[in-house]
Amino acid sequence: MISNSSFPPPISQQDHNRAIESHDPKSTSLLLFPHFLRLPQVLNTKSHLDHLADTYLGSTPNLDTPSPPPDRFLQPRPITKPVILICSHNSRDRRCGIFGPLLHHEFLQQSLKKPVELEVGMISHIGGHAFAGNVIVYVPPGYCLEDSVGGGDCGRISPLAGMGIWYGRVEPKHVQGIVEETVRKGQILGELWRGGLDARKSNGGDWRERVVGAGILRI
Repeated sequence: MISNSSFPPPISQQDHNRAIESHDPKSTSLLLFPHFLRLPQVLNTKSHLDHLADTYLGSTPNLDTPSPPPDRFLQPRPITKPVILICSHNSRDRRCGIFGPLLHHEFLQQSLKKPVELEVGMISHIGGHAFAGNVIVYVPPGYCLEDSVGGGDCGRISPLAGMGIWYGRVEPKHVQGIVEETVRKGQILGELWRGGLDARKSNGGDWRERVVGAGILRI
């Protein structure tokens, strides 16, 4: 699935100017899930698009032994902060267009109050607009629980590390709980849960059974 987002380009203006010295200046940055990788600058050139398709977008992505990127702008960088994606596709469904900006603002406010480092962005349609507001919480691999960090060491890895949690019918009143319980404590809020993915266990088994068995689904 491919979706547009409101995230700004994560590179400096100087690098951006150098990147667009080609004949076609159109470029973008990409976040790749469930791989938790960021491609900071993809140009609309044949070499960039061929590398992107061959390495990341095939039915069997070649992540273990990828071909060398044509230049440093296609060198992937790991995503290390939780990423919150909020559907705000107003032209697809008015409910998402109304809830999306409200939720985006509230997540930004909550990230300042806690404090907790989050990347929060609005995205285009992801399906299930009847469940607006739609929110996806991606927790990066190796992410430390907020209450376990001390002295530079990670005491406990979040049980949701490497997972994407899909929530539906989210209202601004739910945002504080999502940040506190899901991001900081590694708990899934059962009343909002639509499903999700586990990048570590993509083959076989029932994902819901694994989550319930791990004791991280709060009903």
